[in-house]
Amino acid sequence: MESSEGALVKEAVKTSNGPLLIFGQGPVIDRVTRVIPQEGLNTSGDEDVNFWSENLVKAASELYKRGQIPQIIVMGGKTGGKQFSSEAELIKQRLFKAGIPENIIETEENSPDTIANLINMINMKDTQGTQDKEKYQILGSPYHISRIQILMQLFKIPFNHVFSSDEVLRFVARNNTDDSSLWDTKLLTEIETRLDPDSNLYYRDKQGMEKRNYADRLIHDDLWTRELLEYPESWLGRVADIKNPDKRSEILAGAEKLWPGILQSKFGINRELDSPEEIQLKLTRIQKNPLSQETVQQWIEENKTIGWPKNVEARLNTLIQERHQK
Repeated sequence: MESSEGALVKEAVKTSNGPLLIFGQGPVIDRVTRVIPQEGLNTSGDEDVNFWSENLVKAASELYKRGQIPQIIVMGGKTGGKQFSSEAELIKQRLFKAGIPENIIETEENSPDTIANLINMINMKDTQGTQDKEKYQILGSPYHISRIQILMQLFKIPFNHVFSSDEVLRFVARNNTDDSSLWDTKLLTEIETRLDPDSNLYYRDKQGMEKRNYADRLIHDDLWTRELLEYPESWLGRVADIKNPDKRSEILAGAEKLWPGILQSKFGINRELDSPEEIQLKLTRIQKNPLSQETVQQWIEENKTIGWPKNVEARLNTLIQERHQK
């Protein structure tokens, strides 16, 4: 008779869903102090991931047990320093300990940020010959998941199922039994406390990098998301790092739809006349200007009062409509 564990594995392998992309939450931190390790002082093996990445592991293992995912791609570079393991490798080790077979887990370990995650994943899949042959599933931290979806659309990576780690854990806490009176109230309380933007109760006893609360993370992800949709140069130049010219062309066509005429007028790119090599060279010349502190403060205040500018909201709505049409 087949064990229940064997049945779960069998079900997971047979699912028709695409691979799950897990977006690591860095940086890699010291196990004890929870601050970024210092090369030369800390030794390899002292590094760890924060509790946001721990939650990604817990959520992924629950999705796997329920037959939702046949393959996993974990993304995250050596954000704690060159001598330490990457976010992706540390998460992979935890996934394996949680019972997920190592042979279904791939890692992308060369990325310092989310855009690099996607570029390296595109190039990896292109090398494997599996680019755009399936729709991915995505798993991210709750404050990160909106920006992930926008970047997936900007970089023309197809996806369907979207999971926030804490929402998966909330579902598990509420559905671990048929008797609702036996909900995992401890876990539910922890999630509610952690995700309350008006409270710092969960974080006040944390150390190092983990003292940064949910509200602060939401604010900064909102800033970075607005930047993507207000200034194409904040991400467009990095399209040059994509090796496949057809993929680059597809991404530029999407940018042209959001910012009509801007490729030619601002960046001198003519998609009809320029060769792929010329386009790639011109992309490398696009410079991203960091947001000034004055702009950051202005955007934070606008977010509290009037929200995003109408033209930026319109680009967001365009992406939302495209998403609903697929």
